[in-house]
Amino acid sequence: MSSIFGMRRERFEETHGPHSRRCLVSRPVDGQCNGLVVVLHGAGATAAWMFQEVGLEEWAGQRGIILAFPEATRSRMDRPPHLLDNTPCWEDGSTRRLPRPADGADDIGWLNGLIGRLLENRLVPVVLAGFSNGASMALRLAASGLASLRGVLAIGGYPRAELPAEISPIKTVFLHGRLDPIVPPGGGWVKTPWQPEGYAIPPMSEAVGTWARLMGAGHRERTLSSEFEETLFSDISRVVWCRWLMLDRLGHHWPGGKGQWESDAMGPRLNDGPVDVKMILDELLAGQV
Repeated sequence: MSSIFGMRRERFEETHGPHSRRCLVSRPVDGQCNGLVVVLHGAGATAAWMFQEVGLEEWAGQRGIILAFPEATRSRMDRPPHLLDNTPCWEDGSTRRLPRPADGADDIGWLNGLIGRLLENRLVPVVLAGFSNGASMALRLAASGLASLRGVLAIGGYPRAELPAEISPIKTVFLHGRLDPIVPPGGGWVKTPWQPEGYAIPPMSEAVGTWARLMGAGHRERTLSSEFEETLFSDISRVVWCRWLMLDRLGHHWPGGKGQWESDAMGPRLNDGPVDVKMILDELLAGQV
Protein backbone atom coordinates (compact mmCIF):
# COMPACT_ATOMS: atom_id res chain seq x y z
CA MET A 1 0.00 0.00 0.00
CA SER A 2 1.30 3.48 -0.86
CA SER A 3 -0.07 7.01 -1.28
CA ILE A 4 0.54 9.88 -3.71
CA PHE A 5 -1.52 12.85 -4.94
CA GLY A 6 -3.69 12.43 -1.83
CA MET A 7 -4.61 8.93 -2.99
CA ARG A 8 -4.02 5.56 -1.31
CA ARG A 9 -3.16 2.62 -3.56
CA GLU A 10 -4.40 -0.85 -2.72
CA ARG A 11 -4.10 -4.25 -4.37
CA PHE A 12 -6.52 -7.02 -3.58
CA GLU A 13 -7.54 -10.43 -4.81
CA GLU A 14 -10.83 -12.22 -4.50
CA THR A 15 -12.22 -15.49 -5.78
CA HIS A 16 -14.97 -15.44 -8.37
CA GLY A 17 -16.09 -18.76 -9.77
CA PRO A 18 -13.05 -20.97 -10.47
CA HIS A 19 -10.57 -18.09 -10.60
CA SER A 20 -8.73 -15.67 -8.36
CA ARG A 21 -9.37 -12.13 -9.63
CA ARG A 22 -7.23 -9.03 -9.08
CA CYS A 23 -7.89 -5.31 -8.99
CA LEU A 24 -5.73 -2.26 -8.33
CA VAL A 25 -7.56 0.56 -6.52
CA SER A 26 -6.56 4.14 -5.77
CA ARG A 27 -8.86 6.00 -3.39
CA PRO A 28 -8.74 9.43 -1.68
CA VAL A 29 -6.93 9.25 1.66
CA ASP A 30 -9.49 11.61 3.24
CA GLY A 31 -12.32 9.16 2.57
CA GLN A 32 -14.03 11.24 -0.10
CA CYS A 33 -16.01 9.47 -2.78
CA ASN A 34 -17.48 11.82 -5.36
CA GLY A 35 -17.52 9.13 -8.00
CA LEU A 36 -16.00 5.90 -9.25
CA VAL A 37 -14.10 5.41 -12.50
CA VAL A 38 -13.36 1.82 -13.52
CA VAL A 39 -10.72 1.43 -16.25
CA LEU A 40 -10.42 -1.80 -18.26
CA HIS A 41 -7.10 -2.54 -19.97
CA GLY A 42 -6.75 -3.95 -23.47
CA ALA A 43 -5.69 -7.47 -24.45
CA GLY A 44 -2.15 -8.25 -23.37
CA ALA A 45 -1.98 -5.60 -20.66
CA THR A 46 -2.44 -5.85 -16.90
CA ALA A 47 -4.06 -3.70 -14.23
CA ALA A 48 -0.70 -2.29 -13.15
CA TRP A 49 0.33 -1.51 -16.74
CA MET A 50 -2.94 0.31 -17.41
CA PHE A 51 -2.69 2.24 -14.15
CA GLN A 52 0.65 3.66 -15.26
CA GLU A 53 -0.38 4.18 -18.90
CA VAL A 54 -3.42 6.41 -18.35
CA GLY A 55 -1.99 8.66 -15.62
CA LEU A 56 -5.32 9.48 -13.98
CA GLU A 57 -4.33 9.44 -10.30
CA GLU A 58 -3.61 13.15 -9.85
CA TRP A 59 -6.83 14.05 -11.68
CA ALA A 60 -8.82 11.68 -9.45
CA GLY A 61 -7.18 13.00 -6.28
CA GLN A 62 -8.18 16.56 -7.14
CA ARG A 63 -11.82 15.49 -7.54
CA GLY A 64 -12.21 12.89 -4.80
CA ILE A 65 -12.75 10.07 -7.31
CA ILE A 66 -12.03 6.40 -6.65
CA LEU A 67 -10.09 4.72 -9.46
CA ALA A 68 -10.28 0.97 -10.06
CA PHE A 69 -8.21 -1.10 -12.49
CA PRO A 70 -9.50 -4.69 -12.67
CA GLU A 71 -7.46 -7.34 -14.44
CA ALA A 72 -8.73 -9.80 -17.02
CA THR A 73 -8.10 -13.53 -16.97
CA ARG A 74 -5.73 -15.42 -19.27
CA SER A 75 -5.88 -18.89 -20.78
CA ARG A 76 -3.42 -20.33 -18.21
CA MET A 77 -4.24 -18.82 -14.83
CA ASP A 78 -1.52 -20.96 -13.22
CA ARG A 79 1.12 -19.03 -15.17
CA PRO A 80 2.06 -15.33 -15.12
CA PRO A 81 0.51 -13.03 -17.71
CA HIS A 82 2.47 -12.53 -20.93
CA LEU A 83 1.68 -10.17 -23.80
CA LEU A 84 1.69 -12.86 -26.49
CA ASP A 85 1.97 -16.28 -24.86
CA ASN A 86 -0.50 -15.94 -21.94
CA THR A 87 -2.53 -12.91 -22.87
CA PRO A 88 -4.90 -11.28 -20.37
CA CYS A 89 -8.18 -10.84 -22.23
CA TRP A 90 -11.75 -9.84 -21.36
CA GLU A 91 -14.87 -11.81 -22.29
CA ASP A 92 -16.04 -9.13 -24.71
CA GLY A 93 -18.21 -11.48 -26.80
CA SER A 94 -15.86 -11.55 -29.77
CA THR A 95 -15.89 -14.46 -32.20
CA ARG A 96 -12.15 -14.10 -32.90
CA ARG A 97 -10.04 -17.18 -32.28
CA LEU A 98 -7.29 -15.52 -30.20
CA PRO A 99 -6.66 -14.20 -27.64
CA ARG A 100 -9.15 -15.88 -25.32
CA PRO A 101 -9.90 -15.47 -21.61
CA ALA A 102 -9.86 -18.32 -19.12
CA ASP A 103 -12.76 -20.77 -19.20
CA GLY A 104 -15.50 -19.74 -16.79
CA ALA A 105 -14.19 -16.20 -16.30
CA ASP A 106 -17.68 -14.62 -15.99
CA ASP A 107 -16.37 -11.09 -16.43
CA ILE A 108 -19.84 -9.54 -16.47
CA GLY A 109 -20.70 -11.11 -13.13
CA TRP A 110 -17.37 -10.25 -11.53
CA LEU A 111 -17.22 -6.65 -12.74
CA ASN A 112 -20.82 -5.98 -11.73
CA GLY A 113 -20.18 -7.34 -8.24
CA LEU A 114 -16.84 -5.52 -7.99
CA ILE A 115 -18.47 -2.17 -8.71
CA GLY A 116 -20.99 -2.78 -5.93
CA ARG A 117 -18.27 -3.68 -3.45
CA LEU A 118 -16.19 -0.65 -4.33
CA LEU A 119 -19.16 1.67 -3.87
CA GLU A 120 -20.07 0.28 -0.43
CA ASN A 121 -23.67 1.53 -0.83
CA ARG A 122 -22.56 5.04 -1.83
CA LEU A 123 -24.85 6.72 -4.35
CA VAL A 124 -22.27 8.36 -6.59
CA PRO A 125 -21.78 8.43 -10.37
CA VAL A 126 -19.95 5.50 -11.93
CA VAL A 127 -18.11 5.72 -15.24
CA LEU A 128 -16.74 2.66 -17.00
CA ALA A 129 -13.81 3.32 -19.34
CA GLY A 130 -11.96 0.82 -21.48
CA PHE A 131 -9.35 0.54 -24.18
CA SER A 132 -9.52 -1.87 -27.12
CA ASN A 133 -10.65 -5.27 -25.75
CA GLY A 134 -11.44 -3.42 -22.50
CA ALA A 135 -13.64 -0.96 -24.41
CA SER A 136 -15.60 -3.84 -25.92
CA MET A 137 -15.99 -5.36 -22.45
CA ALA A 138 -17.17 -2.04 -21.01
CA LEU A 139 -19.81 -1.79 -23.71
CA ARG A 140 -20.92 -5.37 -23.12
CA LEU A 141 -21.39 -4.72 -19.40
CA ALA A 142 -23.24 -1.46 -20.11
CA ALA A 143 -25.56 -3.19 -22.60
CA SER A 144 -26.39 -5.89 -20.02
CA GLY A 145 -28.04 -3.27 -17.80
CA LEU A 146 -26.74 -5.01 -14.68
CA ALA A 147 -24.45 -2.24 -13.47
CA SER A 148 -25.79 1.23 -12.65
CA LEU A 149 -23.53 3.42 -14.79
CA ARG A 150 -23.52 7.17 -15.41
CA GLY A 151 -21.42 6.84 -18.55
CA VAL A 152 -19.12 4.76 -20.74
CA LEU A 153 -15.90 5.75 -22.49
CA ALA A 154 -14.81 3.32 -25.21
CA ILE A 155 -11.37 4.04 -26.71
CA GLY A 156 -10.16 1.99 -29.66
CA GLY A 157 -12.97 -0.53 -29.36
CA TYR A 158 -16.57 -1.27 -30.35
CA PRO A 159 -19.39 -3.65 -29.33
CA ARG A 160 -18.20 -7.15 -30.25
CA ALA A 161 -20.92 -9.05 -28.40
CA GLU A 162 -24.41 -9.51 -29.79
CA LEU A 163 -26.46 -6.57 -28.54
CA PRO A 164 -29.98 -6.73 -27.09
CA ALA A 165 -32.95 -5.35 -29.01
CA GLU A 166 -32.84 -2.23 -26.85
CA ILE A 167 -30.19 -0.59 -24.65
CA SER A 168 -31.14 1.59 -21.71
CA PRO A 169 -29.90 5.08 -22.62
CA ILE A 170 -26.49 5.79 -21.13
CA LYS A 171 -24.10 8.61 -21.96
CA THR A 172 -21.48 7.03 -24.22
CA VAL A 173 -18.33 8.39 -25.81
CA PHE A 174 -16.52 6.43 -28.53
CA LEU A 175 -13.01 7.52 -29.45
CA HIS A 176 -11.08 6.09 -32.39
CA GLY A 177 -7.87 6.95 -34.20
CA ARG A 178 -8.10 7.49 -37.93
CA LEU A 179 -4.68 5.75 -38.23
CA ASP A 180 -5.63 2.75 -36.07
CA PRO A 181 -4.51 -0.48 -37.81
CA ILE A 182 -6.14 -2.77 -35.20
CA VAL A 183 -9.60 -1.16 -35.20
CA PRO A 184 -9.57 0.83 -38.46
CA PRO A 185 -12.53 3.22 -38.71
CA GLY A 186 -13.46 1.86 -42.12
CA GLY A 187 -13.53 -1.74 -40.90
CA GLY A 188 -12.24 -4.59 -43.03
CA TRP A 189 -9.75 -7.41 -42.61
CA VAL A 190 -7.53 -6.94 -39.56
CA LYS A 191 -4.39 -8.80 -38.52
CA THR A 192 -3.17 -8.78 -34.91
CA PRO A 193 -0.12 -10.15 -33.05
CA TRP A 194 -2.36 -12.94 -31.71
CA GLN A 195 -4.21 -13.81 -34.89
CA PRO A 196 -1.90 -13.02 -37.84
CA GLU A 197 -4.21 -14.69 -40.36
CA GLY A 198 -6.70 -11.94 -39.59
CA TYR A 199 -10.44 -11.52 -39.14
CA ALA A 200 -13.13 -9.09 -40.31
CA ILE A 201 -14.48 -6.14 -38.34
CA PRO A 202 -17.34 -3.81 -39.30
CA PRO A 203 -16.99 -0.11 -40.15
CA MET A 204 -16.99 1.93 -36.95
CA SER A 205 -19.72 4.20 -38.34
CA GLU A 206 -21.95 1.11 -38.45
CA ALA A 207 -20.92 -0.16 -35.00
CA VAL A 208 -21.34 3.21 -33.26
CA GLY A 209 -24.52 4.01 -35.16
CA THR A 210 -26.10 0.73 -34.11
CA TRP A 211 -25.24 1.36 -30.45
CA ALA A 212 -26.80 4.83 -30.60
CA ARG A 213 -29.90 3.61 -32.45
CA LEU A 214 -30.55 0.88 -29.88
CA MET A 215 -30.56 3.61 -27.21
CA GLY A 216 -33.13 5.55 -29.25
CA ALA A 217 -30.57 8.10 -30.42
CA GLY A 218 -30.95 7.80 -34.19
CA HIS A 219 -30.42 11.43 -35.18
CA ARG A 220 -26.80 12.23 -36.01
CA GLU A 221 -24.96 15.50 -36.48
CA ARG A 222 -21.42 15.49 -37.83
CA THR A 223 -18.79 18.21 -37.64
CA LEU A 224 -15.21 18.39 -38.88
CA SER A 225 -12.20 20.27 -37.57
CA SER A 226 -8.57 20.40 -38.61
CA GLU A 227 -7.63 17.60 -36.17
CA PHE A 228 -10.69 15.42 -35.54
CA GLU A 229 -14.18 14.48 -36.62
CA GLU A 230 -17.10 14.52 -34.19
CA THR A 231 -20.53 12.92 -34.54
CA LEU A 232 -23.30 13.47 -31.99
CA PHE A 233 -26.26 11.07 -31.72
CA SER A 234 -29.47 12.37 -30.14
CA ASP A 235 -33.02 11.18 -29.48
CA ILE A 236 -36.27 12.71 -30.77
CA SER A 237 -36.04 15.36 -28.05
CA ARG A 238 -32.54 16.26 -29.29
CA VAL A 239 -30.93 14.95 -26.09
CA VAL A 240 -27.42 13.80 -26.98
CA TRP A 241 -26.67 10.30 -25.71
CA CYS A 242 -23.69 9.26 -27.79
CA ARG A 243 -20.59 11.09 -29.02
CA TRP A 244 -18.11 9.67 -31.52
CA LEU A 245 -14.68 11.27 -31.85
CA MET A 246 -12.19 10.27 -34.54
CA LEU A 247 -8.73 11.75 -34.08
CA ASP A 248 -6.73 12.29 -37.24
CA ARG A 249 -3.21 11.54 -35.94
CA LEU A 250 -3.97 8.66 -33.57
CA GLY A 251 -3.32 4.93 -33.95
CA HIS A 252 -4.29 2.18 -31.51
CA HIS A 253 -3.41 3.96 -28.28
CA TRP A 254 -4.95 5.73 -25.28
CA PRO A 255 -4.69 9.46 -26.22
CA GLY A 256 -2.15 11.19 -24.00
CA GLY A 257 -0.98 7.88 -22.54
CA LYS A 258 2.55 7.26 -21.35
CA GLY A 259 3.50 5.25 -24.43
CA GLN A 260 4.75 2.15 -22.62
CA TRP A 261 4.29 0.02 -25.76
CA GLU A 262 5.95 1.43 -28.86
CA SER A 263 5.15 -0.65 -31.94
CA ASP A 264 4.70 0.20 -35.61
CA ALA A 265 1.91 -2.40 -35.61
CA MET A 266 -0.16 -0.15 -33.32
CA GLY A 267 0.17 3.05 -35.35
CA PRO A 268 1.19 6.48 -34.01
CA ARG A 269 0.69 7.74 -30.46
CA LEU A 270 -0.77 11.15 -29.69
CA ASN A 271 0.99 12.80 -26.73
CA ASP A 272 -1.17 15.89 -26.83
CA GLY A 273 -3.99 16.90 -29.08
CA PRO A 274 -7.46 18.35 -29.40
CA VAL A 275 -9.12 15.91 -27.01
CA ASP A 276 -8.44 15.55 -23.27
CA VAL A 277 -9.56 12.19 -21.86
CA LYS A 278 -9.75 13.67 -18.35
CA MET A 279 -12.20 16.30 -19.57
CA ILE A 280 -14.33 13.60 -21.18
CA LEU A 281 -14.40 11.70 -17.87
CA ASP A 282 -15.43 14.92 -16.08
CA GLU A 283 -18.33 15.32 -18.52
CA LEU A 284 -19.45 11.71 -18.20
CA LEU A 285 -19.38 11.89 -14.39
CA ALA A 286 -21.60 14.96 -14.69
CA GLY A 287 -24.00 13.10 -17.00
CA GLN A 288 -22.86 14.87 -20.16
CA VAL A 289 -21.08 13.78 -23.34
